[in-house]
Amino acid sequence: MRQNNLCRLSLVSAIFIAVLAIQGHAQDKADLRSFDVALEALGQRLHIPGLSVAVVKGDSIVFAKGYGYADLVQLNQASPYSCYKIASLTKPVTAFLLHLYQQKGMLSLGDKAMDYSIDFGQSGKLRLYHLLSHTSEKDPGKRFHYNGYRFGALDSVFRQVAGRSFQEAAKHDLAVPYRLNSLISGPGLTGWQLALSDSSLGLNSSLLAAHYQVESDGSARESSYPSGFSPAAGLISNVVDYAEFLIIQDSILDENSQRTLYTAVESRTGQYIPYGLGWFVQEIEGQHIAWHYGWNPPGVSGLVIQDLHSGLKMVVMANSDRLSKPYGLETGNLLRSPVSHLFFEHLVFSDSLPDTIIQAQIEVDKITAKATGETPPIPFLMRLALGIIFLCLLSGVVLWPLAWLVRKPWRRKSRQLFKTIRYGGFFTFSRYYALLLIICAFLINSMIVRQSALVYWTHFPGFFAGVPVYENIFLALPSLLSLLMIVEVFLVARIWLGKFGTLRWRIQYTVVFAALLGYLAILWSWNLIDPVYYLSWLL
Repeated sequence: MRQNNLCRLSLVSAIFIAVLAIQGHAQDKADLRSFDVALEALGQRLHIPGLSVAVVKGDSIVFAKGYGYADLVQLNQASPYSCYKIASLTKPVTAFLLHLYQQKGMLSLGDKAMDYSIDFGQSGKLRLYHLLSHTSEKDPGKRFHYNGYRFGALDSVFRQVAGRSFQEAAKHDLAVPYRLNSLISGPGLTGWQLALSDSSLGLNSSLLAAHYQVESDGSARESSYPSGFSPAAGLISNVVDYAEFLIIQDSILDENSQRTLYTAVESRTGQYIPYGLGWFVQEIEGQHIAWHYGWNPPGVSGLVIQDLHSGLKMVVMANSDRLSKPYGLETGNLLRSPVSHLFFEHLVFSDSLPDTIIQAQIEVDKITAKATGETPPIPFLMRLALGIIFLCLLSGVVLWPLAWLVRKPWRRKSRQLFKTIRYGGFFTFSRYYALLLIICAFLINSMIVRQSALVYWTHFPGFFAGVPVYENIFLALPSLLSLLMIVEVFLVARIWLGKFGTLRWRIQYTVVFAALLGYLAILWSWNLIDPVYYLSWLL
C-alpha cells in the first residue's frame, strides 16, 4: 500500500514538473515574441536600415533574426547571418585570447607592458591588465578612461607570445578551430575578400552588410567602409558566430579567468571603474552584467550583454551607428542603451520591471527622441517664461545704446555729466559685461532653435564624439554662461551698494540679471549645464 502511494506521488510529481517545464517554455516563447516586436519597432524608430540579433540561453541559441535591409541598393534583407563590421566588440575577443594564453602559461596579465615593447613613457609602472581595463593613462591603475588606441597596442603581445599578429591569432586560435566562419579579421576588406575565396567557409558577397550614415530626418546614405584593424576594433562577424563565441568562451576559460574578465578593476584611489579585463561590468538590480558596445561612426554599432546569473546573452549588430552614438555608453552605464531595456524588460525581468530600470527607461526614451529628431514638447508656461526672459534681455540691448545716444556723448558737457553722477569706468564695464552675457544667451537660444531636440539631454554629454566640433562648442556655452554669472552677482551687488548710476538704471540692470538667472534655471532643467565637466577635463 505504501509502495503504491509512493508510486502515485512520484507520478504526480513528474507530471507537475512536466507541466511547469511546458509553462516555462511557453513563457519563454512569449517573452521572445514580445522582444522580437519591440526590437523591430526600435530599429524603425531609429531609422536603422538593417540590424540582426541572437539570444543565448545556457549553451544554446534560442532566437536569431534580422530586421530591415543589409543593403538598400541590392535590397538584401538582414538576417542572423548578415556580416557586420563590429568595431569595439573586437575587444572581448582580444581579452578572451589573452586569458587563454595566460591559462596555458604563455604569459601573465600582470607582466610589465614594457616587456612586450609597450611603453607610452611610463616605464615599469604599466602592466598588461592596465591596458585591458582602460586604466593605463598618466598614473596606471588610478583612473578609468576608455581608450581604444592604447588597447590596440596589445598587438605586440600577440606577436611576441603567439608568434603572430592579433589578426592572425583571431583566425588560427579562435575562428578556424571552432568553425566561426564569419569571424574574419581586416584590415579593411582584405580579410573579407580572402574569406570569399575559401569555399569551405560558405560565405558569399551578399552576406556583407553595407553601412550607412543616417541623417536626422531618417534618410540614409552609404558611408565609406570603416578601415583599419587592431586588437581594439576591426573584426567582421555575424550575430550567430559571435553568440557561439560567447558560448565557447564559457566552456574553455576556467573559473579564475572568467572571474578576472567579469570583475570590475579596483582603482588604487577608490574611484569607481565600470570595466573588467575586456568587458564593461555592472550590477543591475542584483544581476551581475557583463557587456560591451561597438561604435565606429557613421556606419557601425552593436551591443553584447551577458547576464552572468541567469546565463542569458544577447548580441545585436547594426549597419548604422545609431545603436551607440547618442547614448554615451563609454561612461560605463548600460542602462543608457535602449536595447538593454528591451533585454531587461522582455527577457530578464519579464514578470515585474524594477523601478530603477523604469526610471532609466524614461530618460533613455528622451535621448532616443533626440536622436530621431523629434520635436520636444515644451510646456506652455515654460514657453511664456522664455518669451518674458528674452524681452527683458532685449531691453538691455535696445535701451542701453539708446540711452547712450540720447545723452549725446560726442559733446564735452555730456561726457563731464557722465562722470559727475558716478557712472565712470565701472558703469561702462558692467554694461559691456552684461551685454556679453546677453549675446551668449542669444547664441545658446539660436542653438536650441536650430537643434530643438537638445532639450532631451538627460545627462550632460560633455565632448560628444561623432558630431561636428562647432556643436560641441555650442554645448559648452551654457556652462560658460553659468561660470560668467558668478562675476555678474558681484557686479550687481556693487552697483546697488555703491549706488552707481540712477535708480531707474540700477533697477533695469537688475531685471536683466534676473532674466539671465531664469534662463540658466531653464538650461539647468534641460541638463545642458555642467561646468564641473569642463573644469575636470581641463585639469
